[in-house]
Amino acid sequence: GADLDKLFKAVRSCFSSCSEIVICANGKYEEVKFTFRNYSKVKVFPQVWEKDFSKARNEAMSYAKGDWVLIVDSDEELETPIKYLDESFDVIDTQIQNFVSEDKTVIEQHSNYRLFRKDKDIKFELAIHESPLPDMARKQVRALNNSGIIIKHSGYLGEEDIAIKSKRNTEMLLAMPDTIHRNYYLFRQYTTDQKYKEAIELGLDLLNSEQIDDALRAGICAMLATCYLFGYNAINEVKIMLILSIRYEPNQVYARLFLLEELARIRDMKSKELALQQVDAIETICRLRKSKLNADILFNKEHFEKLKTQIVKWQ
Repeated sequence: GADLDKLFKAVRSCFSSCSEIVICANGKYEEVKFTFRNYSKVKVFPQVWEKDFSKARNEAMSYAKGDWVLIVDSDEELETPIKYLDESFDVIDTQIQNFVSEDKTVIEQHSNYRLFRKDKDIKFELAIHESPLPDMARKQVRALNNSGIIIKHSGYLGEEDIAIKSKRNTEMLLAMPDTIHRNYYLFRQYTTDQKYKEAIELGLDLLNSEQIDDALRAGICAMLATCYLFGYNAINEVKIMLILSIRYEPNQVYARLFLLEELARIRDMKSKELALQQVDAIETICRLRKSKLNADILFNKEHFEKLKTQIVKWQ
């Protein structure tokens, strides 16, 4: 059911990097097929949506004939042309980028394996928030990280589409077994849907679990800060959660920039030293490229410099 304009941009972005392009259309099949009728490189197959993203991905990959398979969603664009692949690896990661601020000054970036050797037959697992990691671990594949390949999310859905997507995702998550994995993504979904009470309850439960590492705890704390801010304007809880996030993982930009922006917003001049510590840390992390969060953020330098100038002037 892809937006055809976005789908066309996704295909166009991959054209120079791929010998063939496979599209599995689980909606508007005839329209999609007609749109690409003159492109011999593009193969369009009908697909029945079975409420399982792993099945959909694995089916699409099965139609590919090349030595390597690259996965790009219909609302994404390959930003980095791929001219060379290191044959000593079986799987290559990519960086997925999403705008997280309306003025597009802040971009969330996370690592995701999207490029696979066909002969390794890597399968995705889980109906939603699908992942190849379990199968990669079983097959002991050689993975290349920090490849520099960037895939950008090409835009936002309309409000009606977002509501439909949120409802679908929540229903699929609640239908899954009650696991840490399920609860983490349900927590994220509740946060996105602005169900802050449910998100906070679930997030605090996750923090008490012994099954998650400190990097994930750091991300949970930062999202809890979002819930406290937008749900309750509870400034003290926001600061506590952001500082806790930084303690769990000091080498990150996300919570540090969030804390810096919040201190600047409320003009908390008593916390000038704390704010300047974040400025110094962010500059160091960016210069050395040593963020240890799987999902961290990039930001507009001009935006950051304005914050820095504002805080330095505090008396």
